[in-house]
Amino acid sequence: MKRGLLVLIVLISVTAVAGVRNYVRRDTVMYVAGNEVAFIRFGAVYENGAVKSWVKKGEPTLYASPSEEIVNGRIMDYSSFSPTGEVRNGFIRVAVYGTIKKADLSSTFQDATMQYEDLYYEKCGSCHRAVSLGRYSKRQWYGILTSMQSHAGLSPHEIDSLYRYIILNKE
Repeated sequence: MKRGLLVLIVLISVTAVAGVRNYVRRDTVMYVAGNEVAFIRFGAVYENGAVKSWVKKGEPTLYASPSEEIVNGRIMDYSSFSPTGEVRNGFIRVAVYGTIKKADLSSTFQDATMQYEDLYYEKCGSCHRAVSLGRYSKRQWYGILTSMQSHAGLSPHEIDSLYRYIILNKE
């Protein structure tokens, strides 16, 4: 009996609470029964054991909206998602089910993206004042980040993460 209780306590401590909206804190993997089912990007909403996203039929990329502007991740196991019935502009809304470790989740969007905000001010404010995220278009931001890669010492992963942070916080 004690062993079963210990397993239950461990499972509760490493997964999110059902019915509570959480935000993915860092790029992570969702699991079902120990199998990787999806790669999920930071800032995605995780609620009721699922990340809801948009997909194009037959493609693994998960989008935050049917505009293809923000990638939420990638499906690794197609048995892990269910269509919600919503279709828009050739995109299908799906719920990707799986477990994300509690350490990879945050109860607020601000907390989930804080490390990327810190990276923005560290890298983009070290030589000049960091500008308002709304100052430039999404296309301009991508050009700015890639042009500053060597000057600011940005890795390709940091450029990608900063761009995602900016786009998620721009609105």
